[in-house]
Amino acid sequence: MRVPDQGSRTSRRVLTIAFVAMALMPASRAHAGQPRAIRTVCDPEEEALFICETNRKDKYLAICAVEEEVGKRWSAVQYRFGPEDRAELVYPEDARQGASKMFFSHVEKGTVYVVSIRFRSGGFTYRIESSGDSASDPVGNGAAGVTVTDANGKKVADIMCIERPTLFPSYLQRALACDLENPHGKDACGDNPYTIRQAKAPRKPAR
Repeated sequence: MRVPDQGSRTSRRVLTIAFVAMALMPASRAHAGQPRAIRTVCDPEEEALFICETNRKDKYLAICAVEEEVGKRWSAVQYRFGPEDRAELVYPEDARQGASKMFFSHVEKGTVYVVSIRFRSGGFTYRIESSGDSASDPVGNGAAGVTVTDANGKKVADIMCIERPTLFPSYLQRALACDLENPHGKDACGDNPYTIRQAKAPRKPAR
């Protein structure tokens, strides 16, 4: 497991690694015979901003990017799914469009930190949600899985990661567009997550 240097970010966000993985519905197919790096579906010259093994036998999910300026700028971002030695499905087909076609947001509620990445293809909405709890044992423990919904909001795919993903939230935040359709709008797209205030329990009347 590895996480980037988060600077002023709280330790709970750095340790929140569990990820609801990207959907596996086919967006577009990689070219047959295209070489891929062993263990990941990213090419050797790319960085894996997110990767995990799924409960689909020997299949991996990844968000791959070409880093132009360390930790700050990427020229291409693309979703990949497939065995460790090749990508079977990719989105978008032209990775240069990934920064504008995939959307990022993140929120914090109490000790729980959630990262969300969303995109649409072929009438389906693909949603990536990562959640982890800094108060858990082990720290950062959380759920990971896949959700895809159709135009009517019906869930058509739900696939889990079977390991904690390698996840770089700050890099994804810088590499992708802001998801203005999230419930908190632009406020959930900044360097720091949007903080959801928890309602206080009502006081019991004095006896």
